[in-house]
Amino acid sequence: MTSNTSLYQITPTKEPGSTLTPGSRPSLESKPGYTMEYTEQTNHSREVLGNNMEFLFNESYKYCGKPFENNIQNTGQQQWCSWTAIASFYNTLTECSEIIMEFYGSYWPNEAGEKLLILMHNHYFKDCFVEEVPTLSDPPENIVLGLIMVPISIIPIIVTLVVWCNKNIESNAKK
Repeated sequence: MTSNTSLYQITPTKEPGSTLTPGSRPSLESKPGYTMEYTEQTNHSREVLGNNMEFLFNESYKYCGKPFENNIQNTGQQQWCSWTAIASFYNTLTECSEIIMEFYGSYWPNEAGEKLLILMHNHYFKDCFVEEVPTLSDPPENIVLGLIMVPISIIPIIVTLVVWCNKNIESNAKK
């Protein structure tokens, strides 16, 4: 596989005329002439591979990590901390490793995928920092007290006005 291979070019090979597709398990129908023993061994070996985290890491690094490294090296070190420059590479790395795990019947995320992402982060993004947003501080006490006392003092005034208006309306209605 060349370094220019994209995520979508990685497909398992199949024999001409077989009905085996990526993600499917071999069966007697897909491999005419083979015995049930072949099918059991193939399913078992694929399940074992899908549970072997070291194998999964190696496969995901070979097919996903290496192309990511090639792409990010081509962008130049000054761009490594620019999300706009590396977002598509990072997305491809994540999708590719997810496809590898799915192909081998493993779940995602898992230890192998986590190990791959941590390896890439520790190597390429360890010197990146997030710009700190200035933290908001509490306002001074006198402003807080003013904001609390104004509504509290307005409530009795409003209640008094409502009662006074109702008395005027009732007295006018009686006349």
